[in-house]
Amino acid sequence: MKLDKLKQNKGQSADFMFGFIGDVIKKFGKRDCGSQGERDAVNYMAQTAKPYADSVTTEPYHANTLAFMGWIYITVTLILAAFVVAFFAPLVSVVLILIGMSLMILEFVLYRKVVDFLFPKRESLNMTAIKKPTCEVKRRVLISGHADAAYEWTLNYRINGKAFIAHFLISVIGILYFTAVAVAECVITGMFASPLNNTSLLIALCVSGIFVPFWILMYILFNPKVVVDGATDNLTGCAMGLAFLKALKDNGVDFEHTEVGCICAGGEEAGLRGAKAWVKAHKNDFKDCPTTILCLDTLREEDHMLVNYKDMNGLIKCDAEATELWLDACKQEGVTCKKGSVALGATDAAAYTEGGFNSVCVTAMNFNLPRYYHTRLDVAEDVNKECLEKTFAVLCDFVEKIDEQTK
Repeated sequence: MKLDKLKQNKGQSADFMFGFIGDVIKKFGKRDCGSQGERDAVNYMAQTAKPYADSVTTEPYHANTLAFMGWIYITVTLILAAFVVAFFAPLVSVVLILIGMSLMILEFVLYRKVVDFLFPKRESLNMTAIKKPTCEVKRRVLISGHADAAYEWTLNYRINGKAFIAHFLISVIGILYFTAVAVAECVITGMFASPLNNTSLLIALCVSGIFVPFWILMYILFNPKVVVDGATDNLTGCAMGLAFLKALKDNGVDFEHTEVGCICAGGEEAGLRGAKAWVKAHKNDFKDCPTTILCLDTLREEDHMLVNYKDMNGLIKCDAEATELWLDACKQEGVTCKKGSVALGATDAAAYTEGGFNSVCVTAMNFNLPRYYHTRLDVAEDVNKECLEKTFAVLCDFVEKIDEQTK
């Protein structure tokens, strides 16, 4: 098989990835979207790719970095205001709830840019490297990772992921309960009448107060003053694409009809802003042949490897062919992998898919949120080289299966 030598040398590729991840963190510091560190890191990735690719391009774009998580401040303030107003003007309370929840749904569930104008604009950067085949291009596969790192999730670091998830779910359940109470007020006492004279409604409204501390705690759900190293999430994805191009070059492997490349996008942690910008910039490109974008994100726990056939809170269905090809490649390598869904949040695959590209994302992490996830514990020293080795071998089989379709 064409890529057998690459698989035999997967340990060398893992060593390259491990060293690359450490270098990026050491040289460029914090890499939140739009920071100097992020831009420098992407430029470094471009320089790293140049010896192994036929073309390397970097493309700047602008993003309102804090907007994606900033909706929390707005929504929580509106909900708390609605709770106070509910004692005097139920209709106003319902309106405030609806505005706050609409912002949450549009920004966090659907990843729409609705409050961006309220936050500062910064310049971020995407990188695309392409290795051309020796003959006509009949298939194309692009390996995508994101170069930016997240703001720390306070509860996940201070306690654990289960506490983080429980707090978020309790807060949402509390809002739903409070909404029902506010609507009941409008129906029973009137849209502008106080519920203070209705004992049942007053008790129900006071019960809503149980959730107030959980809503207030949402203000510190994330800490914009602490940017994590993001070694696993997601320098592993960027390193994997670069390592694959390097291994092809080092082993003298050229495809006859399959074009391969990698994307190192910025701004994934800022609401897929980099991938969305990439799609906008390339919406008319890569239509000459079937193109697959394979997103690799957070490659650390091989026992939890998933190929996520659904993304963006389970609302977007990703490419079925790529999903099955990855599962077949895993079987070939004896790697356990299941079909999964990104049930909370999204990956860049969602942006590529929405933009009309065939894309799927592979993750290797426990979705119950390990303590390193989006915390200062995601450091280079704890990158799992064995997981990188196994994923690299599967990647080789995946690309080879795509290449076989050109014959």
